[in-house]
Amino acid sequence: MATVEAIIAVLWDAIAFGRTRLVRPGNTGRTEAYTFWLGRLQVFVEVLSRMVVRLSGQEAIAGLRRAT
Repeated sequence: MATVEAIIAVLWDAIAFGRTRLVRPGNTGRTEAYTFWLGRLQVFVEVLSRMVVRLSGQEAIAGLRRAT
């Protein structure tokens, strides 16, 4: 279970970092960066959702609550 918990911790860090990079594109030509980070965040959240259900009951509930 320690491996799953380590992966989840890395995913939360990656999501936090990605959110800082996710800036709505304006007229500054940031559409590619926005699309890149949006896609990455979608993958991180998908993998996170698959990992959280592998935790024990209370830990899974805490992980799901954190995601909301």
